[in-house]
Amino acid sequence: MSNSKLWGRIGAGAALAPAGAMAATLNASDPFFQFLQTVQNYARGALGISLCIIAVLFGAIVGIGRNNPVAALGGVAFALFIYFAPSTIIAIFNAGAVLT
Repeated sequence: MSNSKLWGRIGAGAALAPAGAMAATLNASDPFFQFLQTVQNYARGALGISLCIIAVLFGAIVGIGRNNPVAALGGVAFALFIYFAPSTIIAIFNAGAVLT
């Protein structure tokens, strides 16, 4: 590795390093926090539960049509993803941010 490439990588690492150290706080007045609450309410409310039920039923219908249970399992997996994705994303973001 040449010396210029090494210094380039060191410079890039130094530029990106402060981004990990800047754990910001997320206040209730922050627009992202309001968006996060809206998405979480949709996913845990009637819309999210309806999408989960539709995904399971669609997977079951396709599974019966193809005589293969894998489609039904895909519907169940999709329903679980819809229901638990917002809380998983919150857990990932909370690893670096402080919610107040």
